[in-house]
Amino acid sequence: MVNEICFFAAIVLLSSIASVLWRRSKFLLARVRLLAGRVDRLNECLRQIHIDLARYKATDDLVDARCSTGKAVARARLRSQFGEDIVLLQFFGTDSPGYYIEAGGYDGLTFSATAVLESIGWNGLLVEPHPGLFEQCRSNRPGSTVVQAALGARGEQGRVSFTCVDFGKDGSPLSFRSAYSSDEHLDRCRRENGAFQEIEVDVTSLDSLLSNLTTHVDLLVLDIEGHELSVLEGFSLKVFCPRVLMIEIHFGDGDEALRCYLRSQGYFSAGVIGCNELFASESDVGRLSKLVQSFLAMGTAVS
Repeated sequence: MVNEICFFAAIVLLSSIASVLWRRSKFLLARVRLLAGRVDRLNECLRQIHIDLARYKATDDLVDARCSTGKAVARARLRSQFGEDIVLLQFFGTDSPGYYIEAGGYDGLTFSATAVLESIGWNGLLVEPHPGLFEQCRSNRPGSTVVQAALGARGEQGRVSFTCVDFGKDGSPLSFRSAYSSDEHLDRCRRENGAFQEIEVDVTSLDSLLSNLTTHVDLLVLDIEGHELSVLEGFSLKVFCPRVLMIEIHFGDGDEALRCYLRSQGYFSAGVIGCNELFASESDVGRLSKLVQSFLAMGTAVS
């Protein structure tokens, strides 16, 4: 009888200890998750600080370079979302103006990777289908050709459905060509309380737009919410020979299809900055990759 009582007492004691340990482990797990969230926020703040410092340094270097050559100092401002324009400036330098394409152009300034290039003498083409943003873009970028149109594959012409995603009175970079919308993108627009308005806009290919503008492109920037591959198929890479392509990726299966297509055209990934992947030809990809990795290393947080 005594042995049975001791046995059951031991079971009760062990059960109590297990219960205490379980509650303590849940508490510790909650604390770990809280601390992990704080570390993530701290890392994001550090990353932004590093980008801002790099922007200040790049702007100073740009001013110094312009002064040393006796050229007028432009009021350059680096505006890209993740600091990509810093890497582009380092790659292309400031001595020889080039030609860029940026689609979508948004308002011409916000998150633009080419605004700083225009300020140092480059010119190029901006494409923006959203009517309100197109007007802002045309006003903000007087040194560029600005076209209101959606982009499509080679030979695509006419009118297509385009969905404007607006926040209050302002358009957003989340607007998209309706035929290429995804459930994930629509969900994101809804989560951010975007208002949808479907309109019709002209559609054309990059080849058609460039036919009367230039015979060579140095930089192509694509941020067109999911139909990058079809637009690239309407752009003769081997004719215009851009040195760098910067393309928004979506961290899904479509990204690998995009990479495969670009490899078939002689372009290779030099790395990802934020949500944008940079590509260059075999002769340039090594140098561009080093610049990307050096830039990313500046913002590496200590975990």
